[in-house]
Amino acid sequence: MPGSCSVCDQSVYLLLLSLCDDVMQTKKDEKEMSAAIPLILCIEDDPAHALLIKHALNELDGEFSFTHISDGRAAIDSLFGVGESGDCTSYPPPALILLDLNIPK
Repeated sequence: MPGSCSVCDQSVYLLLLSLCDDVMQTKKDEKEMSAAIPLILCIEDDPAHALLIKHALNELDGEFSFTHISDGRAAIDSLFGVGESGDCTSYPPPALILLDLNIPK
């Protein structure tokens, strides 16, 4: 049911936050940390869940860019550079993808 979070959902989000924190720390530790800011791509059909993820990620100590895509087809197009997202300089590949496994389309 959209907008509702179960205990399982909350546990999954806490696990994802832990993984995201590890990714951000790894990126921070790398010497080659150039001007590129890591992109976190959230593919989630429920806007409330995406907002929850974004707020939780903002609690991390690290710089990143967050993009939310709510449609599976649009996410595939974005990842493969089809349509508007064909320019790799404007749409860099994500450092981390958070995927809703039950997303329609």
